[in-house]
Amino acid sequence: CTRYCDDITFSTKAFDFPPSILTKSSTGNMTLGEELIDIIFKNSFVINERKIRVSYRQSRQMVTGLVVNEKLNILRKKYKNFRALLHHAKIKGVPVAAKYNGFVKEDGTADESRFFKYLTGTINYYKMIMSVYDSKYQKLAQAYNELVGEEKFEIPNTQESLYKNYLYIIDNERDLTQGTAFYVKDVGLVTCLH
Repeated sequence: CTRYCDDITFSTKAFDFPPSILTKSSTGNMTLGEELIDIIFKNSFVINERKIRVSYRQSRQMVTGLVVNEKLNILRKKYKNFRALLHHAKIKGVPVAAKYNGFVKEDGTADESRFFKYLTGTINYYKMIMSVYDSKYQKLAQAYNELVGEEKFEIPNTQESLYKNYLYIIDNERDLTQGTAFYVKDVGLVTCLH
């Protein structure tokens, strides 16, 4: 049996981590707690000191390449680069975009099959992270559908998308009441108590 462990993430709502996990020196440097270090070494793992980092609520929190602050998301730069790649394929053509992005066969021609597998795989990955109701995902899916001339990726209707993205049911655990709310840009959450 082979085990692969690259990243371990700890999260807390407390102001500070327990000292068994993380300690802060008087100079502000963060170090792993002795108890955590012992557990890691007892299980035959090695700590890569260069990868230890602490993220705070106010900063971008990344875990395995994904933004995890308020909701799971893709890095903005990564999303924009992929959107630009789809646009390049639409404007210049698939063979040119494939070659430009390194999808080349041994004979020097564009490997369109591999390029399309990359595009569909990436869009499916974004769908898994964002959901089919996310407008950013829908733009990518629409661009791909236009590129291939058929609906390969289903895009939910706009009204259904609005319900999924902006309508919330709120439970009040104190007095067991329930209400609905919707989000209005530049206003915030508008609630209606039932």
